[in-house]
Amino acid sequence: MTTRKTLIDSFKYIVNDANPVKVLAFDNRDLRQSLYGRVDGDRRAIAPLNKTAIEQIPGTDASALCYVVDAFTDLKAKYERLENPINGLPILHAKKGYVNPLELYDIQLEFLFTAIYANFILPNKKKIKGMGDFTNFVLQGLVQFSNQTPITYSGFVKSRLCPMHASGLVIDLLDVSHGTSTLNLKRKILDSPSFPAFTEMLTSTGFVLLKHAPWCLVANNTGPMTDYSGRYGNDGFYYHCRGYDLDKLRGKIREYYELLYFAEDEDVAYNVCHDGTIKAKRYSVDRRAVDDAMNSFFSKDWYRFYVNVRAIEENIYIPESKLDRHFEICYSLLIKHGIERSLDYLERKILNTKTDYYI
Repeated sequence: MTTRKTLIDSFKYIVNDANPVKVLAFDNRDLRQSLYGRVDGDRRAIAPLNKTAIEQIPGTDASALCYVVDAFTDLKAKYERLENPINGLPILHAKKGYVNPLELYDIQLEFLFTAIYANFILPNKKKIKGMGDFTNFVLQGLVQFSNQTPITYSGFVKSRLCPMHASGLVIDLLDVSHGTSTLNLKRKILDSPSFPAFTEMLTSTGFVLLKHAPWCLVANNTGPMTDYSGRYGNDGFYYHCRGYDLDKLRGKIREYYELLYFAEDEDVAYNVCHDGTIKAKRYSVDRRAVDDAMNSFFSKDWYRFYVNVRAIEENIYIPESKLDRHFEICYSLLIKHGIERSLDYLERKILNTKTDYYI
């Protein structure tokens, strides 16, 4: 099948097959819906509390939010009583569920710092005497790579690099592609004689289907699904990711400063002698030890670094004098009222972040 024919067939599937089916209500390719379950009403990144809110789906290696697991268990019991199962779905067995966004971010952050270390730290190693120098070159690297990758944990969770499964609301029943290669399977499922009955089961338990993959369940956090979440108090399932932003960056900076300190504790200078021979002279690099460097960079320094990082990530240029004024207020709020109040000011006054609602 040619690329052109594949695209046309995919378009026909959406228009003729998927759009008329109300239960195919979730489209992760839609900008607003793509962040469902990964941002709150103020567009702040959130993630499930994996130690308390995430549970394993019985009989599988997959997991989801605890109330989603309960709803899926009821759906599965109803499906087992279905006389004629859906074509391609003889049983409802969870193949894929929740993935931990923090683990995915750690991998992404490692890639980012590997590039910064190679392109900005090592070429300037002679200029780095302490943490202030080191973070300045890190910031230069972040400016270079910010258009290619998210920087902070909260930025990662809101990016396309973070899968929808990180919400804890998604369960895949088949381990196959969501792309155009499975168009026949999609139509096979939708054309099944039992699909209307399956639709009723999904509606009664609070699930909808992914438009581009009708074997993928998405918990609809309204209607019947609230009955399941209500058993747990309807609260306490998520945490705000931004509270981890600076800690994750600080930990990675320490790791790479330590790498530089122990790998580059001496340097070599080469001189050409009058007789044409080359003479090497080794000398120690006058650089602060790791703990000393970390301790010399105070909490205010780290917070200013974080403000700079967020401005880079949001691609916002702020004149230094204006940033100085706003930062002093921001830091004062941190000391007097705590991190959340300070971050609110950072996002509203410095980054000009607008609130939005994603459903």
